[in-house]
Amino acid sequence: MSVPANSKFYHQVRPGFTGIMYVFEGRCTIGMGDPVFLKNRSLAHLAPGAVLDLTTGEDGCRFLWISGRPIREPIAWGGPIVMNPIFARSLKLII
Repeated sequence: MSVPANSKFYHQVRPGFTGIMYVFEGRCTIGMGDPVFLKNRSLAHLAPGAVLDLTTGEDGCRFLWISGRPIREPIAWGGPIVMNPIFARSLKLII
């Protein structure tokens, strides 16, 4: 998403969904009351039903927005690949 310089943007996370925002260009602040400053290569996590209240400065802001239902499964770490444990057990690695 791209928000122009000196602008505001609002988006409500759907109930039951979480949101992740990754800033890859520019700067912005999110939140009301006690805002959080985000710059290039920053990540923010928004809880279900939260409101993304974003304000840009003179640089504007470009970010990736990902939202979905949490699957609540543990993470199986395996080198650079992350998968859920059921899929991990089905793989046979040959070294």
